[in-house]
Amino acid sequence: MDDPQLIGKWQSVDFVQRIDAFNPDAKSAIEVTDLKEMRIFLKDGKIYGTNLLWTKGVIIDPIQKTSSKYEIKDINGSTYLFYEWKSGDYALRGMKPWLCVLKKVDSSDYTIVEAPRKEDRIDYPFVADPQVLGRWESVDVAIKPEDFNPGTTNYPASDLHLKGLNISENGSISASFKDRANESDTYTWTKGFVLCERNKTASQYIIREIDGSTYMFFQWKGGDYVLRNMEPHYYILKKVD
Repeated sequence: MDDPQLIGKWQSVDFVQRIDAFNPDAKSAIEVTDLKEMRIFLKDGKIYGTNLLWTKGVIIDPIQKTSSKYEIKDINGSTYLFYEWKSGDYALRGMKPWLCVLKKVDSSDYTIVEAPRKEDRIDYPFVADPQVLGRWESVDVAIKPEDFNPGTTNYPASDLHLKGLNISENGSISASFKDRANESDTYTWTKGFVLCERNKTASQYIIREIDGSTYMFFQWKGGDYVLRNMEPHYYILKKVD
């Protein structure tokens, strides 16, 4: 079912327990990594760059098998979308979902108008890097590598979209995500970079030894980078094998 109010580009601005708890002038301290990216709702019931679908009043995740109700409200001259964020707390622990709050940026029909994209150079020659080989598990996300503290985490493991990387010789990577595992066609690598042919991105990686463990700091070039030209944040992965 159509919903003309929903069509267009929206930016995440907050995460609240109830609609009446939202204050446009005072952002809550709670953030959800997966929702930092821009959301673009298309007329054909799709959400640009994701597996999500929508129909009037509901956003559907066919992978996680969830349907999240949404409401649109005008507040102080701006339009906001409130939709249920059904993460691990909902799926695994049966808790009532909180609400992601998005502010409308524009009402353009991106089904027709191609969304602007940023692309990196990805034609790097392969150079070996023995220290990157092995299995890595995601433990956190940070704005900069210097912000990471092994003793504390910014996000629970259940909310991390990238779950891990298994990096092999000759540029091969098997990646596991929140909604799918062991994808071998998403990334390749060369010394210093993880390359994504699909999104045309070259993500720098840095390897550091901290408190006796080995960590990789991997630039996450998602929708914020590709669509909005923002600086990428970093996934932190710990070497486990």
